[in-house]
Amino acid sequence: MKNMAFIFVLALGCAVAAGCAEGVDPAVGHPTDHQTEPGPETPDNVPPDSEPDSPACEQTIPSFGAFSQEAYYYNDGTDSVWIYLAPDADPEVGTYDVVGIEIWPSLGGPTSPGTYQFTDENYSTCALCGLYESGCVYDGTTTTCQKTYLITGGTLTLSKLGIVGETFAGIASSLTGTEVTIDPDTYVSTPVTGAGKLCISSAAISASVYDYPTE
Repeated sequence: MKNMAFIFVLALGCAVAAGCAEGVDPAVGHPTDHQTEPGPETPDNVPPDSEPDSPACEQTIPSFGAFSQEAYYYNDGTDSVWIYLAPDADPEVGTYDVVGIEIWPSLGGPTSPGTYQFTDENYSTCALCGLYESGCVYDGTTTTCQKTYLITGGTLTLSKLGIVGETFAGIASSLTGTEVTIDPDTYVSTPVTGAGKLCISSAAISASVYDYPTE
């Protein structure tokens, strides 16, 4: 079970504030049980081998260019997590977008270099989590973003998955994301009705790994 609350948002605030002075409380857990609404029924006159058109890419990024890259590693002896953050512009200057990756080994996430698929469809239970926040603004205290996309397709090829003092490196490819809202209490993500997809062709990853402060 995840044991750090809304880790991506908290880590994002730490990254742009350059210090994580406040830290996080690792005792707060993510719930793992949730319900989803059933999808629409297929009309009787639709042939079995036909599929509805998937939503068009609302935003397409051929190659994500990071302004900076940071990675953090947390391990309390019971649970562990890697967190990667890459804004595309200086958060202290203006509006920016940011790519975030979380890896939770306790939920079945990667523990060694290799190629892995983004397949999880809910933030509350993802083992390999990808998030893309767009239209973000940091006011010196908090970060707010206009849109949040949960990455539900594509691959992450890790060439290095180091702990503190080592390197987190690889490449994310053919990413597709669904716009969602995330409940700050349950961490359950809900797709935004009628929203388009996010498509990112590639994002190169290379960051030093720091200890994630907890106090």
